[in-house]
Amino acid sequence: MSVKYANLAKQYMSSGNTGTHVNDLADEIVKNHPHIKDSTDVIANKLSATFSSSIKRKKGEFLKVKNKQGGSKRGVYKLSKKLTQQPAAPIRPTGISTGFVGKGGEHAVLSALLFEGYNASIMTVDDGIDIVASKETKYFHIQVKAATPKNDSFQFTIQKSSFNRHNNSQTFYILLCRRYLKTHTQNDLIILPNATINHYISAGTIKNGPSLNLNVSIEKSKYTLNKSGIRKSDITSYVNDFTHLR
Repeated sequence: MSVKYANLAKQYMSSGNTGTHVNDLADEIVKNHPHIKDSTDVIANKLSATFSSSIKRKKGEFLKVKNKQGGSKRGVYKLSKKLTQQPAAPIRPTGISTGFVGKGGEHAVLSALLFEGYNASIMTVDDGIDIVASKETKYFHIQVKAATPKNDSFQFTIQKSSFNRHNNSQTFYILLCRRYLKTHTQNDLIILPNATINHYISAGTIKNGPSLNLNVSIEKSKYTLNKSGIRKSDITSYVNDFTHLR
């Protein structure tokens, strides 16, 4: 895990003389990778250990930053010059219809399920269920909703008639948020059991009408489900956590 955090940290480092403190690197990792469960303090400690080990090697990837007295700044590191070239920021496509986004979302979720050990298949006919999956003799009916950000939030719509038709414990809703970060695109999956949707309807977080409209916003590492632009419910625990699919 320490090496994984170090690889993520490279995205936010340069070879400049000022360097970057491990606490700031940990903050960036938590902000841009909300599925990570470790705290910033834990990540910062793991980064420090990895960086210190790298510095001891002749061709290490990371370097300490000198202070004015000739010593080293505590907790501040930079990349060696051979690693300063960063990948270009992804270009966000324009003019892509919702049909392409929706179908892409289904295939992305299907892939994620397979990597998690579910035997899954996309339904030939969309009758309110997009994917059927099984694991350990249990079966799951999954409806996928995919969106790209609009005004820093994601909008998802579930038809009420479809929701009522599949209102049972086997049904799950996976909301795919496709994010465009500094160096890459990222798909985050919000895995909501049918009972959770019912709970938010009863609580008034999701308006109960001909269609169920879910507004999701992301701030740093927190995902929230909103109603009329007002922050209502923290749903971070449902992000990329397949233990909810059971």
